[in-house]
Amino acid sequence: MILNGIPWWYFHRDTGGQHAELQFEELDPGGKLWRLVGPERVIGCVAIQGAEVSDPGQIRLSNKGRFILGEPSGEISADLREIEALFNRAEISITLSERIRDDIWSKLMGNASFNPISALTRSRMSDLMADGATSDQIGKVMKEVKAVGEALGANVGISVEERLEQARQVGPIKTSMLQDLLAGKPLEIVPLVGMIVALGRLTAVPTPVSETIFALVSQLDRENCRTA
Repeated sequence: MILNGIPWWYFHRDTGGQHAELQFEELDPGGKLWRLVGPERVIGCVAIQGAEVSDPGQIRLSNKGRFILGEPSGEISADLREIEALFNRAEISITLSERIRDDIWSKLMGNASFNPISALTRSRMSDLMADGATSDQIGKVMKEVKAVGEALGANVGISVEERLEQARQVGPIKTSMLQDLLAGKPLEIVPLVGMIVALGRLTAVPTPVSETIFALVSQLDRENCRTA
């Protein structure tokens, strides 16, 4: 299941912490996905692929992407191997992970910071990183994300400084949240930002910058949908 942010199945078969099988109403209202899809049917996927809708029905890719797949249990299952073979035949770059939650948090460091701040400022990545004050706030969000992930047992294998340096090399692209904002679509807020706040409370990790951004971008989303 390819999703940005914290997925609804995140704590399924999570043996590394104290929250195995915990569900969140914010991610799965009424537990419908948990009941009707079932977390046991899920294979997690983290997509590392920059893309932009250039015209209706046309997608422009900004890099040669790759996909990280893993079972919530951490096992390299037969199902996982079968999907790997399909991706390989399609010449799609794929990596299998025994710790898919680590990969989720590594990507979330960027998604939880770049996406909402780009939407609030209507700025491309290069402009965000060129401004010292803005990039400083991005770094603060990343530190909060990393702290929450590590409190849940994740090994976030990249430092904030390394992640910021990667972002400086990206160029003038629009984040997915900025694209949705400009298109008048609902914003992908809760899995990316709201769950940092919720999981911060769960783990007693302070997330003051993320809380502020969550409040602001939620109001932006309401206004954008009202006037679209």
